[in-house]
Amino acid sequence: MHYGTNNPRLKYTLNGVELKDSECERDLGVYFSTNLKWKKQIISSTSKANSVMGMLKMTFSRIDAKLVKTLYKVFIRPLIEFAVPVWSSYFKGDISLLEKVKHRMTRLVPSLRKINYEKRLEILDISRLKTRRERGDLIEVFKLLNRFEENDLINEPKLKIDSITRGHNLKYVREIVN
Repeated sequence: MHYGTNNPRLKYTLNGVELKDSECERDLGVYFSTNLKWKKQIISSTSKANSVMGMLKMTFSRIDAKLVKTLYKVFIRPLIEFAVPVWSSYFKGDISLLEKVKHRMTRLVPSLRKINYEKRLEILDISRLKTRRERGDLIEVFKLLNRFEENDLINEPKLKIDSITRGHNLKYVREIVN
């Protein structure tokens, strides 16, 4: 597997046997492709979540809102959010594929089927995937800036206190490393 457009794509051998080149590899449950797009990972996650959702639908004869919320949090959300900090997609098509799984799950409650998606999320007290990812990103930045996590950054980010900003006097400064 070769990354980058300027990569010479050399052929590697092991004991005289040429190693195969691949476009996509799975490592620790996440699919990595040479173009660093996550389509295969998203298709895999949504397919697993949809099959589990079908199994849950056949297993339970009566489904109410509380049960759907619990089933979603226990069985579906871990599948569609597995290793999100690694592969979090920014393409609208990929995000909508993931959101459709949640859309289908919220429609399992017979009394909520006719209600629009946003209202169903509000009733079930479930947040959108985008909101959860943004929240996770903010938490990670907070941990890094306040040194709650150990990291091996070459040039640590600094806060510039004497800057003039609209909301507060702190500004995040990052050095460009060549």
